[in-house]
Amino acid sequence: MTIFFALVGAAMAGIGASLQKFGIAARFPRITLREFTRQWRLVARTLLTNKVWLLGLLMGASSGFFMAQAMSGGDLSLVQILSNTTGLWSVLIGVVFFTEKLTGGEWIGLAVMFAGAALVSLTPETTAVGNPNEPLLVGIAAAVGVLMTIALVVNKRIRRGLAAEFLLAANSGLSFGLFNIFMKLTTWQVNAQLGSFNVVSAASWGQMLSILPFWVMLACIVPAFLFMQAAFAHGRVAVITPLVTVFTTFITITCAVIVFHETLSPLRLSGIVASVAGTLVLAQQSRRPAHHLAE
Repeated sequence: MTIFFALVGAAMAGIGASLQKFGIAARFPRITLREFTRQWRLVARTLLTNKVWLLGLLMGASSGFFMAQAMSGGDLSLVQILSNTTGLWSVLIGVVFFTEKLTGGEWIGLAVMFAGAALVSLTPETTAVGNPNEPLLVGIAAAVGVLMTIALVVNKRIRRGLAAEFLLAANSGLSFGLFNIFMKLTTWQVNAQLGSFNVVSAASWGQMLSILPFWVMLACIVPAFLFMQAAFAHGRVAVITPLVTVFTTFITITCAVIVFHETLSPLRLSGIVASVAGTLVLAQQSRRPAHHLAE
């Protein structure tokens, strides 16, 4: 069931992201990071009255329930790569409803990404052994937060800084990665206390609400969400989603190995490499002239 829950969650997240992109682009076709920050009340009020954006938000939030259930029963590395199929849904929605055009290279990227997910799905067994290294995870999370802050500050002071969609998507991806990692830690701790985890169980929710990782997980989703919305105001779904996926995958797989002690078999490792390679190809092929973060 781990694979089923992960794929359903990925589909809902991908469709939800595309609907959010449509909603924010319709009202804010091009907004700088500074304008997004200064006018957040106006942006929030406008989006909260946009039915398409709200539907996307609901689907994206609902996907988290499926992902949590998947993570409770499977390795973080397995669920992460299966969740990368979010990009497939986002791109397909972009093509069908946003009239975005894909090149031959982009189709190749999608195919390689799908092949990677298929390879990983052939290794559903759990490989994690021992307790997670929680102090190490705290250090990694703090370092990532500092890195994201420095990147934003430094980029403002560089005349030819990073493209807006790249930096915003990178920060969003890292934040989503931390969200996934602390979600895994949350389900692990609930399992350890109750012997099982069920996302619709009152006992599981009671336990979750009493542990710190759950609240850290919720804190991580805030910057992830804000950075993604700002990125959507700058670039195409077919660019933003793969970039977010790359950075999410990088930090999640790293922590799966060094924090949760998961073992990557040759087959699973091949699937991870293929998934990331396909995502990178898609992001590169989808690039258009970039806009830079405004002062």
